[in-house]
Amino acid sequence: MTRAARRAELERSTPRQKRLEDAEAWRQWMLPYRQRLLRERQAAAAAGDEEAAMARRVTTMNSVNPRFVLRQHMAEQAIRKAQAGDFAEVRRVAELLRRPYADQGVAMAETYAAPPPDWSHDLILT
Repeated sequence: MTRAARRAELERSTPRQKRLEDAEAWRQWMLPYRQRLLRERQAAAAAGDEEAAMARRVTTMNSVNPRFVLRQHMAEQAIRKAQAGDFAEVRRVAELLRRPYADQGVAMAETYAAPPPDWSHDLILT
């Protein structure tokens, strides 16, 4: 499907429909991925290398998958506070995003790596 056609299709979808489609796409992706993990685990176990293989996998995944990404609800909150004259949230988010792969503590993860709040599903920032 062309990008324009897909975009038009998405614009006709409700947020709920989009979430359901995304969930189904994840389910379709997850089964082959789990099968691959099982094959890799079995191969590592057969080689007596299961624990080291798991540690390498975690290290690799953490090095290429950021823990923190700028989400619309994060930007919205920072913008609202900045418009009110409080730039602390803008600075906090900027500092967080300078090291997106780093473990920055439980409090930061609970605040900035959690699923988006329900109120943010219809946000559109430009």
